Amino acid sequence: MKNKVILATGLLFLGTCAAAASYLYIADGAGDPTKVSIAENTKSIEPPTFLNVEPFVVNLADKDRERYLQVSLVFEVKSEETSKALAKIEPLIRSRTLLVLANKDSEQLKSPEGKQLLREELMDLAQVSLGDAGYGNLSGKVADTHFSTFVIQ
Repeated sequence: MKNKVILATGLLFLGTCAAAASYLYIADGAGDPTKVSIAENTKSIEPPTFLNVEPFVVNLADKDRERYLQVSLVFEVKSEETSKALAKIEPLIRSRTLLVLANKDSEQLKSPEGKQLLREELMDLAQVSLGDAGYGNLSGKVADTHFSTFVIQ
């Protein structure tokens, strides 16, 4: 009886593994000539370009006490051309970024959601600034904004 239970459990396990492997094989599109493999597709993907921006130190808008934010930004862009355009208009981006940061309070920025909203706001700011500076063709080329430092005191 004990051997039958072990045998049944083993067969059930093997059947489950076979079903999972079949599902993954089908879901991956193996055998589908219209699918391009990841290895073939990576040849045409260019690595992102990153542009570091000098760190910012600003007074936050907290009413109860003086708080400061030190933040360093890195823009992830889709082309070298976009990186060069952002570097050319860095004074405009710095000025606008300082105004945005100075209107935040520490409670907004402490939470992960607050940091995420700020990151998205700064990415939008960079894209709008590119358009305002005459680089409208590049405004959709800022892929992301990253924080390399983020300190609230």
